[in-house]
Amino acid sequence: MHRDIKPGNILMAISSNGRSKYKLTDFGAAKITATPASSQASTSGASSAPDAEFMSLYGTEEYLYPDMYARAVLRSAGGVTAGPFTAKVDLWSLGVTFFHAATGTLPFRPHGGRRNRVVMYDITKKKPRGAISGIQESENGEIVYRKELPTTCRLSPWMRKAVTSILARLLETETSRLWSFPALFAEVQRIREAKPVTVFDSQTGEVTRIYLGAGDRINNLKVALTEQTH
Repeated sequence: MHRDIKPGNILMAISSNGRSKYKLTDFGAAKITATPASSQASTSGASSAPDAEFMSLYGTEEYLYPDMYARAVLRSAGGVTAGPFTAKVDLWSLGVTFFHAATGTLPFRPHGGRRNRVVMYDITKKKPRGAISGIQESENGEIVYRKELPTTCRLSPWMRKAVTSILARLLETETSRLWSFPALFAEVQRIREAKPVTVFDSQTGEVTRIYLGAGDRINNLKVALTEQTH
């Protein structure tokens, strides 16, 4: 597990053909989750155990899984999962990172920022299921939760829908409801395999790009066009 996933630890490299490649960096806090039996065979390619547990605390405040935030930042275990934690805490950090990359802002923001740490914990821990953001606009004010990306997000309608679905499963306070890593990777692969189709509207002169799934046929174009442009 990495334990400090955030935009600042993801670098972009541009290859000789101009394509971008993103690389996760800073493994200073990383922890191997192999079980004792598999660790002996780790050099031969044995897989690690994603459900292996750990007790130590690390990470950047705004990206920490709520229960880890409570113990690492609030120094409290009262009413908080006593631990230990598993590698699934990285999934929450990934969710915050995806939201930040898609919108330019953090998903959970108490009034006053870091100084309002108790509210920060409450925003994340008490959020409704399916909510992907929570913002407190004023001191002691109401926390406004949303299940959609903000209108300032410049992703295409298709990508916005796909990312929102991912965020709802990653920003889940109950670890039993969190996606598994294989499920996340499968969904990312489905998105990567989508085919862009450029549509020209002769009446308005507008050019629109929509996406079809890898298994979609051209007769799905009309449905996709309606869904992704309205």
